[in-house]
Amino acid sequence: PDGTVRWLLERGAVLRGSDAEAYQMIGVVQDIDDRKRAELALAEREEALREAQQLAQIGNWKMDLHSGEVVWSDEVYRILGYPPRAFAPGVEAFHQAVHPDDLPRVQASEAASRQGYRHDVIHRVVRPDGDVRHVHQLGIAEHDARCGPVRLMGTVQDITEQVEIEERLVLFQKIFETSDQAIGVTDGNGHFIYANAAHETLTGYSQTELLGRHFSALLATDERAYPQEILTALRQSGHWSDFLPIRRKDGSRFTSASNIGVITDDQGHFHNIFNLLTDFSGELQRREELSQA
Repeated sequence: PDGTVRWLLERGAVLRGSDAEAYQMIGVVQDIDDRKRAELALAEREEALREAQQLAQIGNWKMDLHSGEVVWSDEVYRILGYPPRAFAPGVEAFHQAVHPDDLPRVQASEAASRQGYRHDVIHRVVRPDGDVRHVHQLGIAEHDARCGPVRLMGTVQDITEQVEIEERLVLFQKIFETSDQAIGVTDGNGHFIYANAAHETLTGYSQTELLGRHFSALLATDERAYPQEILTALRQSGHWSDFLPIRRKDGSRFTSASNIGVITDDQGHFHNIFNLLTDFSGELQRREELSQA
């Protein structure tokens, strides 16, 4: 009467006589509202967990060390390149997907986890279509006071994109460090966060000495107008290219050919400023001598 909705369970039976004629029906009605709502809430949480795992590309697993029974979440199958529950989960099934070169490391980590150590290993898996993915496994053992470790449980996450980004960063760092051209990078406010080896050779300042210092610190006192000119150009076009007088650590000066650019965020704010520079003093002197001749 008050509009409240509740879940009820009805059970009934028909009583029949010797001639199979129904003569009575009996039944019971049970209020199962609390149980039903708990079941629905649990189902919602499980669905939310499945969606979260698929979004984060992270699955969970557990293994009973006594029975050998293994349970995978749906996302573990997807990470390995299979539809959920395509086959019975198991240690051997997972090992078959591990890249052969990485399998000994995976097995060693699994063995150590049975002794109480943390299962923590990054390795490759090979999908049925030949695609190679990088995954990160984490796991711990659950112990019984009398029986020791009774089960292992953990997660496996597809970190292929992260690994590829890290590999590219390492590659770019190697290129920067071996480049003959000086490269300096600052934050959006112009304070140094990186300088390569060629930059150190050219200016005399090590990367450690430059970190946190404003790029104007490399300019002579009488050249303080340049920072504002550069920043104005960067705001207008995102680029500034010209000769820039630089003061070395020992106080000597040279003229650089500087190509300065900017990286912005989604709102257009400066995220990083970078300068690719070379010592152009010798070329300027040669041009002057040719002009005088």
